[in-house]
Amino acid sequence: MLILRVTQGTSQLDHLSRLMDLDLATQGVLKAIVKQQDVFIAVHDTQSALLRTLHSEMVLRVKDEHATTRREVIGKTAFNIQTEHAITRNMIQDIRVRVFLSRIRL
Repeated sequence: MLILRVTQGTSQLDHLSRLMDLDLATQGVLKAIVKQQDVFIAVHDTQSALLRTLHSEMVLRVKDEHATTRREVIGKTAFNIQTEHAITRNMIQDIRVRVFLSRIRL
C-alpha cells in the first residue's frame, strides 16, 4: 500500500510538472475539465489575465519611454538655452560697446 501511494505521488508530480510546462490557456482548460467547470469561463478568465498582464507591461514600457524622451528633450533644450544665452550675452556686450563708443564720440 505504501509503494502504491509513493508511485501515485511520483505520478502526480510528473503530471504536475508536465502541467506547469503548458501555457496558461491550456493549464486553465485542463484545470476546468478536471474540476468539471465550464471550459469557456476558464478560457475567458485566462485570456483576461493575459490581457491584464500585457496591459501592465505596456504601461511600464510607455512610462519608461516617456521618461527617456523627457530626459532627451530636457537635455537638448538645456543645450539650446545655453547656446542662445551665450549669443544673447554677446549681443548685449556688443550693444554696450556701441553705446559706449557713441558716447565717447559725442
